[in-house]
Amino acid sequence: MIFSIWDLIGIYRQHWSYNVRFVTGIELPPALPLEELGFFVVIPICGLLTYEAVGTMLNRNRRRKAARQVNNA
Repeated sequence: MIFSIWDLIGIYRQHWSYNVRFVTGIELPPALPLEELGFFVVIPICGLLTYEAVGTMLNRNRRRKAARQVNNA
């Protein structure tokens, strides 16, 4: 939500725009391209999935290392 407001202000002030070759032309009121909304949904989900995957792998490695130390003792 905050970032969409940020984008709308940037568009209004003409700090940036979207190339018509790379957008569908569908805009959400007042002038936010549909693709930008998709970006705001997809990127945080990818970030969360990556964070969880790294955490899972680190925990798995810690458990394996701890199991090896117990077996070697």
